[in-house]
Order: sequence, then structure tokens, then C-alpha cells
Amino acid sequence: MKRSAYILLISGVISVPPSIWYLYTTDGEEALPFFLTFGSFIISFLGLSFLFFDKVLEKRKKTTWVILAIGILLYLLTALFAKMHWQGTGPLFCISTFFMAFTFLPLLTRNRVEKWKQHTRKAWHAYFLSIADLLSVSLLALGALFKRMQWPGGSIMLTVGAILFIASIIAWNRLFSKQIVLRKEAEEKVQKALEQLREQHTLVEEKQKEILDSIHYARRIQRSLMPTEKYIVARMGELRKEKK
Repeated sequence: MKRSAYILLISGVISVPPSIWYLYTTDGEEALPFFLTFGSFIISFLGLSFLFFDKVLEKRKKTTWVILAIGILLYLLTALFAKMHWQGTGPLFCISTFFMAFTFLPLLTRNRVEKWKQHTRKAWHAYFLSIADLLSVSLLALGALFKRMQWPGGSIMLTVGAILFIASIIAWNRLFSKQIVLRKEAEEKVQKALEQLREQHTLVEEKQKEILDSIHYARRIQRSLMPTEKYIVARMGELRKEKK
């Protein structure tokens, strides 16, 4: 995964400057420079995200929170640029949105998949729903970006993203409800197994008590039938006297 991440990251970083130069030389009159620029940033941010995919879950969670903090700082910086009417607000807003959509969200999706695939009978449920979340939130973010920049396709992205987001929420709720039912069934089975073990333990204790009682009773009978030590000593003394 790291080799692919480095390839994506380096390819994206190399292609960003010429794509931006191409965008500015055409004065935004053609669609191709937009797609080339967006593709360069997407490849770069995806490569950055994939660099952390192979980390253990706890370290990856910490990295995800750091990236989220960086994304929030980028949005705050964008708000500052907009308030001060500085140039570069639009490009900075684009970079912030692409960073959150293609660096933070893939890592968050990876964490959710690893978390939920252990709690469902079919691992593909977790993959499918997490990817649906990723697509829906990405479409909503990109749709908001396109609407803000007055680019075509923003309304379509927002509509598709909202539909996919609602469908994803419904699917997650159904998965949660199934997990609750399965957990209750598992708890009931465990409870029944514990009750059976208690019953078996009680039966074993009763049998053990019966056996011990039988052993004690047999010992008392044996002692009652066998002569005492004093009797044996006295009898031995009598036999010696008779021999003399």
C-alpha cells in the first residue's frame, strides 16, 4: 500500500503545477484544465491518505484526528481570507475541501471498516456502508464547493450526495438493529448455557455428597463390626495366659 501511496503522491505533486498553469493560461474558459487540476489534487490527497492505511488502528485514529484538525485550520484560514477580502479565497477553499474529502474521509472510512467488520456476520456490509458514507459526504462537500464557486454540476452533486447519505443512514440503522437482535440472542444463549452449567454443577455436588455420605456410613458400619483396640489387646493377653 505504501508504494502505491508514494506513486500517487509524487504523481499528484508533479502534475499540480502544470495543471494550475494550464488553468490560468486558458482563463477558465475550457473544462479540461479544471478536470486536470482537480484530478491532480485528488491524486495527491489520496496518496497522502493511503500513506497511513497500513498503520495499526490506534495510530491511524490519532493520525485521522490530526488531519481533521489541519482541515479545520484550512477552513478557518479560508474564512479569514474571505473576511479580509484577500485574493486566493477560492483556491484555498477548493484545497481545503479536496483535502477533507480525499485525505480525511478515506482514513475515517478505513477506521470505520476495521471497527464494524468485527461486529457483523458479513464483512462486506461494513465495507459497502462505509464507502457509501465516503461517497455521500464527498459529493456533498464537492457540491457545496461547486455551488460556492458557481461551477456547473453543483446541484446534481448535492442531490445525489443527499440521497446517498439518507440511504446510508437508513442502512446503518438497519445494521445496528440487526446487531442488537443478534447480541440479545447471543446473550440469551450464554445465559441458558450458564444456567445449564449451574444445574450440572448442582447435580455433581449432590452426587458427590451422596457418595461421601455413603463412604461415611460404610466406615461407621465397618467400625461397628470390627473389634476395638482395647478388646484386641485384652484378648491377646488372655491368649498368652492360656498358653502359659
